Amino acid sequence: PNDKTGYPTGVTTEHYIMPNQQLQYVIRFQNTGTDTAFTVVVRDTLNMNLDIFSVVPGVASHSYNFQMYGPR
Repeated sequence: PNDKTGYPTGVTTEHYIMPNQQLQYVIRFQNTGTDTAFTVVVRDTLNMNLDIFSVVPGVASHSYNFQMYGPR
């Protein structure tokens, strides 16, 4: 699967959460090719309403480097 899931899911169709409420999300990706994938790059754009200075990288199934570029 290649998807992103957030927790908590929030309320209404806009998925609002309370200010200062912690938001966790998981990005999943799958290599559907026939060989080992090397140097995989996963990029995600954060919503403008999120505080980018509160981002804390979490656990992963493989080793990774975390970098932020630009305003989002």
